[in-house]
Amino acid sequence: RKKNFLFYDSQFQTILEKANYTIYAKEDKARHRMSIVRGKSGSAIDGNVGIQDLLRKVDAFMKRFSYFIWRWANAYMIKENNKRIERKAKEGLELEIMTVDNAAYSIIDKFLSNQQEKRIIFSYYSKFNMGQRILSS
Repeated sequence: RKKNFLFYDSQFQTILEKANYTIYAKEDKARHRMSIVRGKSGSAIDGNVGIQDLLRKVDAFMKRFSYFIWRWANAYMIKENNKRIERKAKEGLELEIMTVDNAAYSIIDKFLSNQQEKRIIFSYYSKFNMGQRILSS
């Protein structure tokens, strides 16, 4: 299982001092920004945002979203390949079989217009899909 690189970064671990501290974002109303602050682990962060917790939640969301894309792509691939097989039988046309990655990219491409967003989502999906391939082997 692949872990978030940030939790294993040496600078990050130095700041945390082996789980004695935590990092959180604290609203700085005077400067109109969020400041990154180190605090003792286990202490209340009083309405501030725990960065580690936030990163875990974002990572968990992306994993669930990637799984959703994979399931959708798998269903789309099966439907599209059945159409292609029928078309081959009727018209004798040789059409390439769609892969789940092709189907996923088609779905992502359809719903996102920004190229950077497409790359980020497809990159995360690809990491997830590699895990799926290893599990099914």
